[in-house]
Amino acid sequence: MFLQRFIFSFKWMTCLCCLLSFASQAQNPSLESATESVSPIETDAEFYDIFAGTVQYKKQELQLRRCSLGNDLYLLDFQNPEDKKQLKTLLQQNTKFWVNLIAKPSEHNGQYTLNVREIAELHTQQSCHLNDVLDDLLNHP
Repeated sequence: MFLQRFIFSFKWMTCLCCLLSFASQAQNPSLESATESVSPIETDAEFYDIFAGTVQYKKQELQLRRCSLGNDLYLLDFQNPEDKKQLKTLLQQNTKFWVNLIAKPSEHNGQYTLNVREIAELHTQQSCHLNDVLDDLLNHP
């Protein structure tokens, strides 16, 4: 028990020291770093994020209804046609599922699209929407 408390305290002290060191450096930048010329960062890197939601097929398009309070709706554009095929098959089988997609968002004329690099996770027989979870709890005493 003593050893666990010691390790816990040591971790917190280490984190606190790092935080204080960072804060001290941020408040007192060196003269050398303040006089260096700053050039803009140029990069062609693409940034992807994880989007969780349920998939639906409407207007001949696969769409992701995001698992958030806003229930944002995104059109899906897949880099790998096999991922699209897999989701369409699950929808045709009326399988309840939700996914985590690694994707890059974009917007055109108020319509959001996700350029999907891959399906990170697929959760069958589940929903990530709070309303669905509450309905399941109420209907299955």
